[in-house]
Amino acid sequence: MSDLITMDDLTNDEIVEILDAADRLLPVAKGDVYAPLLQGKVLGNLFFENSTRTRMSFESAMKRLGGEVVNLSSVGSSVAKGETLYDTMQMVDGYSDIAVIRHPQQGAAQYSADAVEIPVLNAGDGAGNHPTQTMLDLFTIREAHGTLEGLNVVLVGDLRYGRTTHSLSHALVRFGAKLTLVSPESLTMPAEIVGDLQRHGADVTESEDMASAISEADVIYMTRIQKERFPDEDEYTKVAGIYKMTADDLSGAKGGMIVMHPLPRVEEIDPSVDSTKHARYFQQAFNGVPAHGSALQKSRRQSSKEGEVMSEMRRVTAICNGTVVDHIPAGKALQVMQMLRVDVGRSNPISLVMNVPSGKVGRKDVLKIEDRELTQVELDRLALIAPHASVAIIRNYSVAEKREIELGEELVNIARCSFWNCITQNTREPLPHKLRVVGEDPLDVRCAYCGRTQSIDEMANSIL
Repeated sequence: MSDLITMDDLTNDEIVEILDAADRLLPVAKGDVYAPLLQGKVLGNLFFENSTRTRMSFESAMKRLGGEVVNLSSVGSSVAKGETLYDTMQMVDGYSDIAVIRHPQQGAAQYSADAVEIPVLNAGDGAGNHPTQTMLDLFTIREAHGTLEGLNVVLVGDLRYGRTTHSLSHALVRFGAKLTLVSPESLTMPAEIVGDLQRHGADVTESEDMASAISEADVIYMTRIQKERFPDEDEYTKVAGIYKMTADDLSGAKGGMIVMHPLPRVEEIDPSVDSTKHARYFQQAFNGVPAHGSALQKSRRQSSKEGEVMSEMRRVTAICNGTVVDHIPAGKALQVMQMLRVDVGRSNPISLVMNVPSGKVGRKDVLKIEDRELTQVELDRLALIAPHASVAIIRNYSVAEKREIELGEELVNIARCSFWNCITQNTREPLPHKLRVVGEDPLDVRCAYCGRTQSIDEMANSIL
């Protein structure tokens, strides 16, 4: 992937790859880990329409990954003076390494991508497509259900002008989803989109009745009626407020059903839904940070501007003094950084390479930490995540020594048991914090006192 203009720019495997990478970026998105994978790169954030979540999530993702952001809107720029989109994009091509664009006219994203060499990501073009929203939507659905395969998804509201539903419906049918399209007659999904979905073998039902679709749904995706898309305000008035979901409407819903919304909402979801177990729209909005961060990384790895397909994450610079951790299982480097409390932005510059071939573990990550030598206690922590990793201590650009990693049967004072009622939670007791390794593949670590199993995330959050 270089540009992302519609979901057709991604294969199913690429979608899954981006979602997997987004999952690994969750600690970065939350601010628990700083991973400067896009350090030295600049994102051009071009928003010619109003935006809160999309603009901020892209900006947050870029900064969490060590990059910089320049923002442009039609207000306060030369666009207000009559500059063409083509000319604007020529400037952006020179000032940034990646561009994200939202524009009121359909086709503007593709036109922009054709005009420049840098990757362009479509954050919404009129009533056309919104693939970057779709990626965070798919991430949210998979996060809740553990899969994208064979789900029953109900799309509700403005399906005619709702670009989020256009992109999402195309993606879902590729994973075998059954779609129920609920809208007033004047706002049905465009016939050409429904035709495309059916040609791909999709099971599509169209209805005006939301209530009848709730009981069988795995996902209900609400959308607002978009007043700004209507050429005639009288037509908007006829359908405004036609659907409004309340908590009582969900009494017959499946226990695992989730309610999503691209936001902002107006009247279509009553605040009473917010406190139900089904509400997922605020988490969905947060998920824009890891999902957009993953998309930014992927677009940079395949930027034609650099003349070759090369991941920025594969450029691991030499360090003068510090530690090199090699053969970390692919996707685990960020967990290693969290476990080791690598404070990148403040004290320890790092170099990081992810998902490259390894004769030892198949695919690997490599982490270089400057000006820090790992202690034995830290090696014990590392063994929990990467028991087959190799560690080299670097002094004056040369390997001074190699240190062995061994996952012992008992780990002492590595992490505190996470169970709230364990004796170790009593800080007045002068006892060591012991964990026992019961199994290695899969890893099974339990408290030596209460016997509770400890997950990697729990141990990372309770490091001593």
